[in-house]
Amino acid sequence: MESAYVTEHLRPILSECDLIVGTEEEWHIAGGSTDTLTALASVRSFSDATMVCKRGALGCTVFAGKNDNVDTNESTQITSWDAGITVPVQKIEVFNVLGAGDGFMAGFLRGWLRGEPLATAASYANGCGALAVSRHGCAPAYPSFEELSHLLTNGSPEFALRKDAKLSQLHWATTRRRRWHKLAAFAFDHRHQFVAMAKKHGRDEAAIDDFKLLALDAASRVMQEAGDEGSRTMGILVDDRLGRTSLHKASDLDCWIGRPIEESGVFPLSLEEAPDIGSRLAQWPTNHCVKVLLPYRTDDPADMIADHEKLIVQLFDACQQTNHEMLLEIITARPDKPTADDQVSQIIERMYQLGVFPDWWKLEPVDNPTFWVQCGDVVRAHDPYIQGIIVLGKEVSSDALASVFAAAKTEPLVKGFAIGRTIFADVADAWFKGELTDDVARDSMANRYGNLVAFWNKAGE
Repeated sequence: MESAYVTEHLRPILSECDLIVGTEEEWHIAGGSTDTLTALASVRSFSDATMVCKRGALGCTVFAGKNDNVDTNESTQITSWDAGITVPVQKIEVFNVLGAGDGFMAGFLRGWLRGEPLATAASYANGCGALAVSRHGCAPAYPSFEELSHLLTNGSPEFALRKDAKLSQLHWATTRRRRWHKLAAFAFDHRHQFVAMAKKHGRDEAAIDDFKLLALDAASRVMQEAGDEGSRTMGILVDDRLGRTSLHKASDLDCWIGRPIEESGVFPLSLEEAPDIGSRLAQWPTNHCVKVLLPYRTDDPADMIADHEKLIVQLFDACQQTNHEMLLEIITARPDKPTADDQVSQIIERMYQLGVFPDWWKLEPVDNPTFWVQCGDVVRAHDPYIQGIIVLGKEVSSDALASVFAAAKTEPLVKGFAIGRTIFADVADAWFKGELTDDVARDSMANRYGNLVAFWNKAGE
């Protein structure tokens, strides 16, 4: 609706602006005419600003301002749309309009404030606006620059952009709540091993929870001694079934928390939270990383491989739907077969082919730099924005792990470790037997965990 009063009120304000962005309807108000070009020309008569007109499905048109680095005199004349730079948009489904304008403005400013060509700034604006309207929510839907660049370079085969798997993965991987550049985790999420140990010494499951609390205290001590570095680089892996007290208390530490979802000691793979994985994960705190141990060999029976792959795909989808990170631990060793380190990079490749993009890979301790580089190359080719790869322990001695760490650190994507039995196995056995006090058990685990952190820090030097 025209309003001479509003138009006159806006005039002195707009004359002070360097950039003016609006829809056609907003330009009508600013310029006092329902003909968009006439309205734009009216504002140009008293403003040298860069002027952007959002035109919906037609994209946007930018009219250069006095301070724009362009070879044109059109900053003083607007006689047609050709006087500006028009950048079209891909036709997409508008799923949610909330935040579209802010997304558009953010994209334009990214280019304009950096002095990039106006057409580039407009393409950023169009892309940000398109991604904003294609998803639920407002600010959380805005893209990272990596995601925006992918869309502008490659487009999308999807009319509904939220269904573009590549864009969705890029959005997830480049807008993380927290990025870990190193991770040294104490893993005591073991269950059937603890049950067997407690049973051997006549202890019940309540004792297991007590011991895991000692393990948490040991981890906490090492983290606190490391100061700010501790909360930024350390973490724990603990379960909710036998270590519930520790899992809940860990929230006070502000550290990385991994939580297993597979049934312990069960082969083939089975999940504790099945069959409705998504509904169960919706009850987990979002800062709990979902860890799954996948027993997988390329020479396993075909039906077992198919079942395992189906379950992992379902789990990954559930993690995505509930905003949980996922840690995929690959175990190739069997009671009658050694670690098949020559198969691991193939297994990683296979998971990506299935559309599974874990945030973390946890791999067996292999003392061979070539192994880690090969695995890193596969991961990097598919997901360069991954959190990282970490090393598991399998009760390997500390001395042997120092050698494994040196080999693993030749690959930049390897960020650390998640190790358990090397730290707690004989301590737990002696504690359940009654040969160690709480203090001694706690001190011993803290010392071993601290030593592993030191080994990792020094590895490769």
